[in-house]
Amino acid sequence: MEQELDLQIMLGHALGAAEGLTASELGEALARARQLSGQLNRPLELGLTQYAQLVFQIIRGELERSEQMPRNCVVLVSKRKR
Repeated sequence: MEQELDLQIMLGHALGAAEGLTASELGEALARARQLSGQLNRPLELGLTQYAQLVFQIIRGELERSEQMPRNCVVLVSKRKR
């Protein structure tokens, strides 16, 4: 799973550059990377993928979906400070 996470992150970078920041495939790669980050307890990658998903959703105009994301980031940071 560690390798898959690294590959999903690299795939996200490549898709963003090649297909654009609104490509649905990018959203899929970000979602999978976020899922793996959580399962592997990798908070840095989890925070970065949550942020990337927020930007992705805002650029696509998915504002209702993006409303919850900042709250998730705050919760993640709060857990790290403890």
